[in-house]
Amino acid sequence: MAPKTMENLHLHSSLTDSLNGSIFEDIVENFPDIIHSVDSNGIIVSTNKAAEELLGYSKKELVGKSVFEIYPEEIATKVRAGFQQLKADGFKTYMESKLLAKSGEIIDVEIRSIPLYDDKGQFSRTFSIIRDMREFNALKGQLVQSSKLAAVGELAAGIMHDIRNPLTVISNYNNNFLKSAIDKGDISLQKKCQSSIEKAAARIQRLSDHLSSYSRAEKEAPGIIDLSLFLDDCIMMVESKIKAADVTLENKIKGQNLKVKLSANRLEQVLVNLISNACDAMETRPIKRLTLDAEMDSKSLCISISDTGMGIPKENLEHIFESFYTTKPKGKGTGLGLSIVQNIVEDQGGSITVESELEAGTIFRIRLPNDSALQV
Repeated sequence: MAPKTMENLHLHSSLTDSLNGSIFEDIVENFPDIIHSVDSNGIIVSTNKAAEELLGYSKKELVGKSVFEIYPEEIATKVRAGFQQLKADGFKTYMESKLLAKSGEIIDVEIRSIPLYDDKGQFSRTFSIIRDMREFNALKGQLVQSSKLAAVGELAAGIMHDIRNPLTVISNYNNNFLKSAIDKGDISLQKKCQSSIEKAAARIQRLSDHLSSYSRAEKEAPGIIDLSLFLDDCIMMVESKIKAADVTLENKIKGQNLKVKLSANRLEQVLVNLISNACDAMETRPIKRLTLDAEMDSKSLCISISDTGMGIPKENLEHIFESFYTTKPKGKGTGLGLSIVQNIVEDQGGSITVESELEAGTIFRIRLPNDSALQV
């Protein structure tokens, strides 16, 4: 190769390296997500335009600032622990968190970080990409509500059947027994009729109120619930389906003294969905038994829902929590159910797992952190 050609190649290589460096800097600066680096002391050493736009600080204000100052005080301790673990373990990390803007606004974010090291293998700084999750979380909330409303349609059909029974009681007592009791002046029979009518009306009111509560769009604040009594309400929502499918229900949670701090409305959606799915899975089975159980150890509360259905093929198990994945026939499901269930459980800080064997049945386990459960 001629010397001139070699010279041009070296020049091209030099220019390319320079150009690539410039392009990389432009990409980082104009990337839609925050990209920043934090040194071993937790000081921000570099950041980009997205950080200014999202947090309201200028780049000059951010560089040199402790990274822990851009997190809400209530999670700063957790962030410090995560930072120390990143430095010690050297693994890339992923977490959902919250940032504190200069205005005081709390912003939901997703953070991915990797550690960077110097030539001696010593930790130098982090490289992090932080994404604003507010729009995504809003869309996820809409998806949850769409799934809930789809379930309401199915539940309403069953509840209408349940309402028909107390309506019949009211009609019979009012048109037959009560009129006769009044004509005869039988005070005892009048009181009995009145009591039966009041109970039937209360049953209708409870079903109506509960269906309305279940379909609410707003996210409910966590509160202390009695798991045993709460489960009675969940069962009430799908009672007609359990009876129609001729399923034997074994409720081992009944009478257990477990108090749980959770969003009742959202947990109910999870349990109603899983119970309904279990009934569907046992539709053609000779033995139809649905078992509900709960146990608590030092780390977590575990709620289990098991059935004697046909089971899930091994090749399908890894897909069942994917959005739009379903094994139900057309018109029988949206494929959103288990995906939504998983999102709700994880939002509560928990996890959901499944075990299944063909021709033997399936068991779902919902595990919630111990700080969400109280035993008294």
